[in-house]
Amino acid sequence: MDKEEKDKNDKEEGKVSLPLNKKQKTSFSDFVSQHREQIQTLADKNWKKNSDGNYVIEKDDHWRQEYEWDELYKELKHKK
Repeated sequence: MDKEEKDKNDKEEGKVSLPLNKKQKTSFSDFVSQHREQIQTLADKNWKKNSDGNYVIEKDDHWRQEYEWDELYKELKHKK
């Protein structure tokens, strides 16, 4: 890559607003504030809400039964 291409890449990289851009140190809070509308749209598409408008995990959702965390908790508790 020659100097011209490198300069072009550096300029394009500077335009990226994602926290993965190493030149820009963005906190998670900043990211959420900056992308609130997109996050809300995705949440509304992917999760159900109860009658109060709160997001809920349904009883038959396969993610609800994650026993890996229970096993990890038991292991950590046993080490103490």
